[in-house]
Amino acid sequence: PTSAPTPNQPEVSNLVANGGFETGNKQSWQTFGGSVVNFSVSSTFARPGSSFGARVFNRLHNSDQGIEQNLTNRGLVAGTTYSVRVWAKLQGPGTEPLVVRLRQVDDDGVVFKTIADGSITRNKWTEIQGSFTFTVSGSLQRVSILVGGPAPSRSFLIDDISVEYVCIC
Repeated sequence: PTSAPTPNQPEVSNLVANGGFETGNKQSWQTFGGSVVNFSVSSTFARPGSSFGARVFNRLHNSDQGIEQNLTNRGLVAGTTYSVRVWAKLQGPGTEPLVVRLRQVDDDGVVFKTIADGSITRNKWTEIQGSFTFTVSGSLQRVSILVGGPAPSRSFLIDDISVEYVCIC
């Protein structure tokens, strides 16, 4: 048996829509960091056990280019802690950072918060994970999850992105 959710607990376990790209398309996702950034979804980019994944490419200007999803109306609750998970793999040799951020617009203006980061390589899928306690200053206008971080010109694969309820702490 499962326990009943607490009054503030979201009913959806993963607040990210299409986090595994299992729709086979870009539904709910868009690029950030400039008009040249692009991404595509294909079974070729999926990690083992997944049907689809995404490739982020044409990142020409800086490491703050990647994909984002608006989480504004997905049930984030102030004072609640969430876990973050992203599976990623670098295309090409070497090791590069992968950074997951929240871009939040509230009474403090636009604020970027790093919520997970780690290193990715070409030869294996790596789970990047973290956690954050969601806070809001005044009125929340928008909050998005952003995935980016490798150096410009470096492409990467991503799959199974999640933001899930941990606790009201």
